[in-house]
Amino acid sequence: MKGDFTRTTFRKQNHYRSVRMQQGRVQLDADWNEQMDIQAYTTEITRRDTIGACGTPKNENGFHVRVTPDGQELVILPGRFYVDGVLCELEAPPAIPIEEFPAGHPDRVRLPHLTAGDKPLQVDQWVFVVSQEDEAAGNPGTLVQIHTIDEDTGEVTLSDDVSGYAGQTDPRLRPAITHTTQPDLPGQTPLNPVEGRNDLVYLDVWKRHVTAVEDPRIREVALGGPDTATRVQVLAQVRIREDAGGDSCEADLADWPPPSGTARLSTRLETTAPTEDLCDIVSNGGYRGLENHLYRVEIHQGGGMDTATFKWSRDNGSIVFGIEEFLPGLPEQIRLGHPGRDATRSLAIGDWVEILGDQTELRGEPGLLVQIQDLDRSQGIVTLSADVSAFAAQEHPRLRKWDQAGEAIPVNGGEIELEDGILVEFSGDRFRTGDYWVFAARTATREIESLTEAPPRGIHHHYCKLALIHWRQVARGWDPVIDDCRP
Repeated sequence: MKGDFTRTTFRKQNHYRSVRMQQGRVQLDADWNEQMDIQAYTTEITRRDTIGACGTPKNENGFHVRVTPDGQELVILPGRFYVDGVLCELEAPPAIPIEEFPAGHPDRVRLPHLTAGDKPLQVDQWVFVVSQEDEAAGNPGTLVQIHTIDEDTGEVTLSDDVSGYAGQTDPRLRPAITHTTQPDLPGQTPLNPVEGRNDLVYLDVWKRHVTAVEDPRIREVALGGPDTATRVQVLAQVRIREDAGGDSCEADLADWPPPSGTARLSTRLETTAPTEDLCDIVSNGGYRGLENHLYRVEIHQGGGMDTATFKWSRDNGSIVFGIEEFLPGLPEQIRLGHPGRDATRSLAIGDWVEILGDQTELRGEPGLLVQIQDLDRSQGIVTLSADVSAFAAQEHPRLRKWDQAGEAIPVNGGEIELEDGILVEFSGDRFRTGDYWVFAARTATREIESLTEAPPRGIHHHYCKLALIHWRQVARGWDPVIDDCRP
């Protein structure tokens, strides 16, 4: 979590039940956050012990999947699901009431408007036609595809006869959620069916830290600019593993669940010979920094010991700016809302920064590390060392400051000095993009939080099988057999 935190103090092995505030004491973010972590851990471990590794409410269709008739899309039904005690929710998109079923055209409906919520209907989009009778029976409705849209009359032509809904109560048209349009992992490629192959559909659940840069609605605009608290969001991503093998949900599959990383990190302070000169802080060893920091070490490019790289920040990677504009015709230039609120949390020429957006983060990919070449503070224009225009298409593009003096650093360098006497060393052979460690450094004691072959603090992924697709080709297209793997 890349928040502006003093330190992180929750340790489940301490068995602390709660945090207690005392009168007249200083309030710290670390105490509040530890209380939240205690509550979250207790809730999730209780659910895990009660529900099991995976579960869904009885008689509900949450995260049930089916394949569209053309074999190109995976439809995901809305509802609730639990993975390792983590609650996953997928809300149904808003529905549009059907005003009329035009006579003589059983595949057409007339709608009062062509927008579901804030999203316009599109040709080739998959939708459900649903009624109160369907909902009472636990039926999601009839799945059809939009063939044409007449914006003048509001008539929509569908791929099948839906005239039977004319006599039902409250007929509506509701967009279907597919694996390519799911909110937590949009933009996946269409399915690639192959006769006789078995594909595994599974849920990948993890938690994402969200600030006012990623979700501007968090910011209280009445404060005139400053942000306040941040959020933790649960992401439930439906993924497909092609050619997974196995002939049933109970079969043992190779590399299932997906293997976790084996990365480990150790920290220590540089040792020096003691001196009687109390003013010589370098020779007297210890942490030599003049400020308290929460250091963050994060894997940038995943891989093995010989290929993985890392980046680091003395402020937990919390210095981040929303990109307001990618300047037309100037692919190396961007405009920020402001280049920093004070001297310690602002940008400067020569800084190394990461450019990314929501899609980059949701796919678990590293952003692009570039160096600031020029900075116009009055206009908020930043000139970078590479073309970053490709990120203009992403939601909430942003710039994050890191503190290493160059590009991402190889993890195989033995003991590596960050700064001010702090040494880190990696071990393990499987590093994942986003693996991170944090440790506090304090000037009062000239010490840092010691880590000894510590596993990453995150990102923790939880997995559950949803379905096994057995692809079968028939004369009219694809008619796969789908085993429902949900408990």
